[in-house]
Amino acid sequence: MFNGSRETSSENAIRKLREHFARDVYQKDAHLHCEHEDDSDDGSFTDSKKKKERVFSNREKCLLGVLLALLVLLIAAVAYLLYMLLQNMNKPKGFFCLEPHCVEESDMVLGKMDLTVEPCKDFYHFSCGKWLQDLIVSPGVAKYGILQRIAGRNYGILQREIATPGHIFKGQNSTAIAKAKMIYQSCLDEVAIEDKGGKPLLKVIESIGSWNISMDPAGGKFDPDKWDLTETLINAHKLGPNSLFGFGIGADDKDSKTNILQFVQAGLSLKHGQMYTSKKTAAKVKTGWLNYVVKLAVLLGANEADARQQLEDVWEFETRLAEIDEKVPSRRDIFGRYNKWPLKNLTAIMPSIDVNKYLTDMLLGQKISPDTKVLVYDPLYLMEMSKIVANTSKEVLANYIINQINQKFAPYLSLKFRIASLELEKVVQGTRSTPSRSIYCTAVTNKRAGWAMGAMFADKAFGKDHFDKANEIMDGIKEQMRLTLEEADWMDNQTKTMALEKLSALRRMIGYPDFIKDPAKLDKYYEKMVVTEGDFVSNMLLVQKFDLDRIIGRYGKPVDRSEWSMKPAKVNAYYSATKNLMAFPSGILQAPLYGPNFPMALNFGSMGAIMGHELSHGFDDHGKTYDKDGNLRNWWTEESLKNFRQKSQCLRKQYSEFTVYGEHVDGDNTIGENIADNGGVRLAYRAYEKWLVSHRDTILPGLNKTSQQLFFLGWAQTWCTYYKEEYAKHLLYSDVHSPSKYRVNGPFANFPEFAEAYTCPLGTHMNPKKKCVVWG
Repeated sequence: MFNGSRETSSENAIRKLREHFARDVYQKDAHLHCEHEDDSDDGSFTDSKKKKERVFSNREKCLLGVLLALLVLLIAAVAYLLYMLLQNMNKPKGFFCLEPHCVEESDMVLGKMDLTVEPCKDFYHFSCGKWLQDLIVSPGVAKYGILQRIAGRNYGILQREIATPGHIFKGQNSTAIAKAKMIYQSCLDEVAIEDKGGKPLLKVIESIGSWNISMDPAGGKFDPDKWDLTETLINAHKLGPNSLFGFGIGADDKDSKTNILQFVQAGLSLKHGQMYTSKKTAAKVKTGWLNYVVKLAVLLGANEADARQQLEDVWEFETRLAEIDEKVPSRRDIFGRYNKWPLKNLTAIMPSIDVNKYLTDMLLGQKISPDTKVLVYDPLYLMEMSKIVANTSKEVLANYIINQINQKFAPYLSLKFRIASLELEKVVQGTRSTPSRSIYCTAVTNKRAGWAMGAMFADKAFGKDHFDKANEIMDGIKEQMRLTLEEADWMDNQTKTMALEKLSALRRMIGYPDFIKDPAKLDKYYEKMVVTEGDFVSNMLLVQKFDLDRIIGRYGKPVDRSEWSMKPAKVNAYYSATKNLMAFPSGILQAPLYGPNFPMALNFGSMGAIMGHELSHGFDDHGKTYDKDGNLRNWWTEESLKNFRQKSQCLRKQYSEFTVYGEHVDGDNTIGENIADNGGVRLAYRAYEKWLVSHRDTILPGLNKTSQQLFFLGWAQTWCTYYKEEYAKHLLYSDVHSPSKYRVNGPFANFPEFAEAYTCPLGTHMNPKKKCVVWG
């Protein structure tokens, strides 16, 4: 509503406008007209005395209306542009994609998210909540996540290939493929396996030296007067179990191009000392373990009561070994563990075992002398172990070694032996069923003939250019690490120079080794592997010998620095400190972690952060002790090392405050992986931001997420993982990785760019005031 005074002001303004444009409007633009308007001036004024109060002509009204309309439109357009500008600050930018693969990728991301969860409170459950709610898990599964899902898909490919008749590979008959298929088929022959029962294992027990429990004559008769500990250890170690100690041949940490004999702490059936010594869990674990091994003994012909009594003594013996673990230096203290000794020094601290006899047999008669150099990682353990052995009866020692053989071979036997393992697994893992035979046999074949299996896998699963973007991503991440090192104000120039040299020398392997694509080279690799048709246990023994012979064959030769430590179908990656090398098997370079057509936000956020994780291992608390050539050497100045430890301590304390089912994460045990997780996310994010400077990314439909937000979803959804409670607690002390939730929330809470992307206020769970950072 307008009042009278406002009308007068409007008329004055309009009158001035008319006078200014009168000539042009009426004379020069006489041809311009509005509909229904008379061109004459008659009637424009009612009275000459009232000229100043004349009314507008129809033409003038029309022109004024046009001008006002244009002005309104202009104002509206400017307002709209400003509004859109503000809105687009938080809107996706890039190429909007509605192709089928983009719709699928969008559903892949959105289908895991629980949008009812506040991302600034718990980003892990915001990203993975729906996936966890919808997941249906078999009773036999203790842990299932995205990585396990990919592994299952890989096994599906392997299973189809290994079950296909024939052994043609790339148009040629392949003996390597034929051997792999014979292993698989012998594993599937359940009729023959059930018919043999425990007889194959009894034969193995008899060949080793027997024990004091089983009464089945097929397992031999234990004679303490003839029984020899060293001879029994030699026979057992050749079959796999590391009873009493571990022996191997690998790179010398301080001379990484040279292979050397190595002795390490080992000997426990349950692999981790806390399972024997923890006040919270040891009693429960002991019950499950005893029920398991007693069942195995009974299946092999033992009296149950007698077996339980004697195996109780074995538990007590292993517990004494486990207690030594609390006295030895931390396994992350590589300088404290490295001891390069002449062999005579080792024999001096292990008088209970004839080390010279052991090595002569294991090395197939190769020459050794008292001055032969050996690496002894845990001399205190070996010395204390030898004392315990000296005070233990032969019966207990024999039962201890054979019991470990039983646990090694039980999965190869009939169903009753396999089901017996559930007595222990339901306590440690919470599982109550065994995997299907086909899945188990695929896994065993992949472990024992992994390069042959990997050749079939790579041939079917990957195109020629599949890994190109992976190399591009790795280039970007390596460049960001270079910038991170250059900008690290807490490192002095001397340390910084050495770090940059190490980064420059860092090598990578992506996909699989070249030799598996060549049928002749693949057959050459497996030339000395002997397998038979229809006898699974015999095949496992033969393949074990093949693997051991390859390890022994390293002695006296330089380290093969191009050798892979993981098979192609493996869903994992690794960094080797002694080779200064990262490796990413083809098995992990798949959806949803990586895809040639994925938005690069997802590729960088998932696979890129994994690559950054492995790169960061080269500079974590363990990797930083090795130089550019992979040699153990302290190249840090005292000041830089002090600063590194302070930064690491922040992460130790932070992660130790995280809990799972009321129990705390071990910030010391997980420090290396936590440094790598935090560094990996930061390096990958900065590499992605650099990539965006010269590229536009694909925008997925329906997500309404910026590229930066999608990046963080990429890493978070990598770790969507279900755990049974028992297994989650077990992993707190047996796994060097933090629980999946904290592999997401931990690094993001320390990263200001995450808080910016999701507008998390300072002081919220995902944007705490105190943040920890080492790299990136």
